[in-house]
Amino acid sequence: MRARASGLIGRHWATGPAAPASIYGFCGRFLQCDAYDGYDRLSEVARPQGPWMLVHCWSHLRRRFVKLARNSKSPIAEAAVRHIAQLYAIEAMVRGSSPDIRLAARKQHSLPMVAALKPWFEKQLSMISNGSTLAEDIRYALNHWQGLTRFLEDGRFELDTNPVENAIRPVCVFRGIVSKVFRSLAPLRPTTQPA
Repeated sequence: MRARASGLIGRHWATGPAAPASIYGFCGRFLQCDAYDGYDRLSEVARPQGPWMLVHCWSHLRRRFVKLARNSKSPIAEAAVRHIAQLYAIEAMVRGSSPDIRLAARKQHSLPMVAALKPWFEKQLSMISNGSTLAEDIRYALNHWQGLTRFLEDGRFELDTNPVENAIRPVCVFRGIVSKVFRSLAPLRPTTQPA
């Protein structure tokens, strides 16, 4: 479901194999999305506008570390959550500002934090078991680093897909309610065809 498309930017939140195909009519250049593997294929599609440039979601990354910090009390996961929280604090200060003001604040404040975060992730990864959930979460961050850091290039990009997810949540909730109502009515329907 394309929840919002403005000019060159599409914000997309969907799941399953059909998710990337649902945006083929979108003519923009950038796609703000989660890190579903199917979107990676879109960056290889030849189009007159050029391939889609993926802008990945920091919230999806943050959720991984929050879950790990809660479940395992990992100090590295807790530190990652604190680092990411600093980026959100900067975004809160510029929310509602023009793209130029947002970009300037990001260049001044977020860029140094992000520049320090990548080597920090790499160092932590070198000191932990490769098979651990923490290693998997850090690799997730590093494998999506280009898309995660794209918000530093354009003030129109959001740090995450939360605005899209919040915009479509009522639609999804309503669809779920309707589905439950129809399922509850199923026993009332005749199971055999009249003769």
